[in-house]
Amino acid sequence: MRGRLSMIALRNYQRHAVDRIEGPLNYRALLAFDIGLGKTVTALELVRRHPDILPAIVVCPASVKHHWEQETMAHLGLQATILDTRTPPTQAGLHGPLKIAIINFDILPYWIDWLRSLEPRLVVIDEIQNLGNHTAKRTKAVRKLCDAIPNILMLSGTPLLNRPIELWPGLSILRPDLYTSRWSFGERFCNPRLVFGRWEFKGARHLDVLHRELVQDVMIRCRLRDVLSELPRQSRHVRVLPLSDPGLYRRAERGFLDWAKSAGYNKTNGNHQADRLRLMSHLKQLAARLKLPAVLEWVNQMLEESNEKLVLFCWHRKCAAALQKGSRAKSVVITGECNRHERQQAIRQFRNDSRTRVFIGNIKAAGVGLDGLQIAQTCAFVELAWTPGAHSQAEGRLNRMGQERPSRAYYLVAANTIEATLLQLLQSKQGVISATLDGGPQDNDLDVFNRLEAELTSDHARPH
Repeated sequence: MRGRLSMIALRNYQRHAVDRIEGPLNYRALLAFDIGLGKTVTALELVRRHPDILPAIVVCPASVKHHWEQETMAHLGLQATILDTRTPPTQAGLHGPLKIAIINFDILPYWIDWLRSLEPRLVVIDEIQNLGNHTAKRTKAVRKLCDAIPNILMLSGTPLLNRPIELWPGLSILRPDLYTSRWSFGERFCNPRLVFGRWEFKGARHLDVLHRELVQDVMIRCRLRDVLSELPRQSRHVRVLPLSDPGLYRRAERGFLDWAKSAGYNKTNGNHQADRLRLMSHLKQLAARLKLPAVLEWVNQMLEESNEKLVLFCWHRKCAAALQKGSRAKSVVITGECNRHERQQAIRQFRNDSRTRVFIGNIKAAGVGLDGLQIAQTCAFVELAWTPGAHSQAEGRLNRMGQERPSRAYYLVAANTIEATLLQLLQSKQGVISATLDGGPQDNDLDVFNRLEAELTSDHARPH
């Protein structure tokens, strides 16, 4: 490894967590942080302090693989390797300087031998509630991967979704010295019952004892309400998501580039401007559609991780309909087609019905002049608008006068697409707004479409 790993700015509770991992927990710990409290950064800090625990394997849902890659580069200056297919390379010598490999649960069983050949010293399991079934393929694969690995971190806002027995698979992998027997764990904490000749562990008992043991031996619990004083009132986060069919997007992008090359000499022509907007809009809509499976995985993971309500902003009606269909929670939708009565009814339901946990709104129809969304602390932009002000206004629906709880805005961006480029330009344009209203650095090129076309047509702007 070249030089020192870059510093990570930690909050006090994150620093305390890493100190406990290094100390009494002996590099085998469960980080049970509430959503948005920085589990990823906390885990990376351990690597920064102890680069000798590399190589590392990160096992996570597919929807957060690019997030781990992005955070690893941002905080450690290391390029992680994302593993995507079910077929590991067969030739020798392909490991190269690999330091951190990122793989999702679904393909992990096919990579076990290859990953173990790296001789990893750290395994990070993100969202360990995915291991709740001890007989599932993914659980067996994680167990095999972690066998004899000296350092293991498990991360989740909700390690337990339904009943205590779901904790046992992860705990037995993390601390096999303490949690050796599923029967013993079930008998102590799950109030077993004999049903048709089989023991079932669907109950719960002695939860105070279980909690005490978890905190003492393995778990670092951090709840949002306990660290409010350390958090900013409003925060923004970018999540880079994979495309379901990258080839389809690349072909569409190539079509745009071919058009731009042939029409580039006539940029002042009105027809050119209309064609450019149409083609860019098509690329943007295609990127949103192809990332939708990953978006729904992210949304449903968020709903599992907390009991909070969630606001989703999008642009097209088809996207809103797909979000409502794919979300596992009850939801309401507001688009430009809704009349005033329908809008009011949707807001009332979202505010007053505890089972209605998702609000889906068109950025224009729901992002301005709408009161009532502040019952949620988290919003996410599934599609981007063309102007930064539209996002700021939509975010503002969650921040009203007198509200003290912090709010979070997530930008769910398709990897290596027009969305990623557009987000950078929108951030630049936001700087123009800040310079005008608040003072600050200036950016003189205000035409997002000219700049977006320039970025898309420059070879260096498209890392494929």
